[in-house]
Amino acid sequence: MTIRSADSQTAHTIVPAPQASNLPPEVLEAARRMGVLGQLPQVVQLTGELFGDSFEVHAEEDPEIANWTYLVFTVRVPGTVEDALRRNAAWCRRLPHDAREIPGAFCLSIDFQS
Repeated sequence: MTIRSADSQTAHTIVPAPQASNLPPEVLEAARRMGVLGQLPQVVQLTGELFGDSFEVHAEEDPEIANWTYLVFTVRVPGTVEDALRRNAAWCRRLPHDAREIPGAFCLSIDFQS
């Protein structure tokens, strides 16, 4: 695991999939507060299956909604826009059902690389 950057609000981590236990404490604590800690390992595994062995995960506070945090999975997608859209749709469809019950808890950010 390599810490890419960290401050009091955001911690970015490169995570070898599917090891959710490698996530920084800030991410684990945010997932616990949001009630999605149990789904986090599944989302880490899913992200690894669709986007490869490394990606960034960080907890991000919403600037407009008090006490709301997003768990953001930032992935790099080489290739075509169509491929990026296909993987994005698959990620959304395959999120654990109970994770989808909390809108916005898990967010996907795609760094498209053509």
